[in-house]
Amino acid sequence: MKEKNSKKPVYNEIASSYAESKKLLYRKMIEEYNLFKIAGDISGMEILDLACGDGYYSRKLMEHGAKAVLGIDVSDEMIKLAEQHEEENPQGCCYMVHDVLSLEKVKEFDMVNAVYLLNYAKSKEELQEMLHSISSNLKSKGTIFGYNFNPFYRFTYFEETKKYGFTVNQYESRKEGDPIYQTLYNEDGTECGFDTRYLNPSTYDECFKKAGFKNFNWQLTTMEDSQFRNPFWKEFLSDPPIIGFSAIKK
Repeated sequence: MKEKNSKKPVYNEIASSYAESKKLLYRKMIEEYNLFKIAGDISGMEILDLACGDGYYSRKLMEHGAKAVLGIDVSDEMIKLAEQHEEENPQGCCYMVHDVLSLEKVKEFDMVNAVYLLNYAKSKEELQEMLHSISSNLKSKGTIFGYNFNPFYRFTYFEETKKYGFTVNQYESRKEGDPIYQTLYNEDGTECGFDTRYLNPSTYDECFKKAGFKNFNWQLTTMEDSQFRNPFWKEFLSDPPIIGFSAIKK
């Protein structure tokens, strides 16, 4: 399997199919449910939405009461899709093409949403750079929250996860910085694949502390009571491939 060297051309190429993946059931029932449970009350908040893609969560944040949302993504094709949504259904979201690794201070936001951003850091050094950029754009006592590839994932049921609309394949090993290849299978028959990166949980702990954050926590994966006992979700909940997190800037 050939490793992709840059996320920008990859996401430019798969922008439409990745946007389509937001319709997959697990993204609504688990990812979105947990994300807003972690975020809590966001009414009146100014939020920076990093790795915003086509702006799906930027729009959802506005729907949940955010005062303003700025979405940033490295892929210009993703941002084009986000801006098309805003043009068709204005919600007040603004967007910018930029790589978080080189992002300077835009302003100090109340909150930062980072869904599948940190798991693209190829090393401890890159993760540290990302978190310093995030910290510079966050008010004191502001919150970062988001979703990530689960560094505790044991690949227990990796052969069964296709029924949820995705597969996660490890390369030959899982050392610090090693790629984890993910494929999404959409309901319309399209699919897309991309690399994320494995970093040890202790690396996240260390980097968040160095970037000036406290109370960094991985969040337990759960779901609505109506679905929690549904046997369909047994493999997913027994060994979740994705996980939420949060931290507070000192």
